[in-house]
Amino acid sequence: MILLPDDYEAKDPQKPSAPPENPPADPPLDPPVEPDPPVEPPVEPPVEPPVEPPVEPPVVPSDPAKVEYWLYNISDRALCVDRDALNAVIRASGSVHRIETVDRSFASSDILALISSYKLPKQGYLADGSLQDSAFYDAVLKNRSLDSVKSVTALTALTTVKAELRAFPTSEACYSDNLMQDLFQEASLPAGTPVLLLHQSENGEFWFVYSYFYSGWIAAEQLLTVEEAEFRYFAAPERFAVVNVPYSESGLCMGTILPIVSEEEVCLTLALPGDRTVSVARSEASVGFMEPTVHNLLKLSFSLAGTPYSWGDKGQGVDCSGMYVAAYRCMGIFLPRNTGDMRRVADANYISLKDGIPADLPGALLIFRPGHVMLYLGTVEGKHYILHAPGSGKFVCVDTLSRTDNLISAFCPE
Repeated sequence: MILLPDDYEAKDPQKPSAPPENPPADPPLDPPVEPDPPVEPPVEPPVEPPVEPPVEPPVVPSDPAKVEYWLYNISDRALCVDRDALNAVIRASGSVHRIETVDRSFASSDILALISSYKLPKQGYLADGSLQDSAFYDAVLKNRSLDSVKSVTALTALTTVKAELRAFPTSEACYSDNLMQDLFQEASLPAGTPVLLLHQSENGEFWFVYSYFYSGWIAAEQLLTVEEAEFRYFAAPERFAVVNVPYSESGLCMGTILPIVSEEEVCLTLALPGDRTVSVARSEASVGFMEPTVHNLLKLSFSLAGTPYSWGDKGQGVDCSGMYVAAYRCMGIFLPRNTGDMRRVADANYISLKDGIPADLPGALLIFRPGHVMLYLGTVEGKHYILHAPGSGKFVCVDTLSRTDNLISAFCPE
């Protein structure tokens, strides 16, 4: 028998149990865990487009006295279709030659005719303004030694410096009445120019020479007699440079053509007669000829602006035709020496200007009036602009034509 405690109360299985008097407290609830906010990618500042500098309108040159004006206003074009063909036409006129192909045999009568083609001026002056006397002229004529002229096979020679080609065998000047033009000066030949020696003066100080475009007397000290091989080396070099500034730092004038000995980054070493060399900056010369274009002609011609006028290119000056002989020579076109010969090249193309300047005449053409050649630039506000060497006591400059009724023609090679 199972003894039960006195307080035992049988549980009714159908009756729920009473809740405990002190139910255990529920455990504290943790606060809800908030999810971490989403991580936003860093906000990059907006990329501003680069600020372009304001586009300045192109500067339009406005000064007709500057080359930039004409480079802007004259379209570039070729001066001729075929440079070699144009040179052949000029040579056919008889005033320019390929010196290396000239027959070296000269008859005495031909030499006499060349020497005698120069006439004494009617009146000449000394530098002090006094008249040259007859004794001076007699001595000059006698020094030609005409009685000793004979038929020769010409000697070959080269100019060693920029050589003065004279009408008579004397370095003494015979001035015009304004004392600015040496009437005995005819032309100049750049250093390294090949010439043929035909006759020597009585005192032995001058040679009468035949060059590619002129004949006259040159001081013997400005010449070097050379063998045929050296003559041809300078007359027709395989590789050569052409000075294209008025004067190089080494003293070579515009249009000087010399064989190239070596080439460096900034300079060229060129041959001079007598196994000498000279250094020329690349900025002062072109390798080979420049292209014959309008813009090159403008740049070459305007580079001579400010050069003093000098009859026959004496010293460091130029005359009206000499400046364009030099400029065209840089481009491989060999013009005659004198304006008369320039405007009378048979079979060359000329435009008549006897009725004035046509409205459609293109810029950068050589135009002629009696005894003078100019580079026609164009018309601005009714004025015709030119670039020229105007005359004694003046300088190469841009000018306007004061009259057009004395014009003859314009040289317009094709």
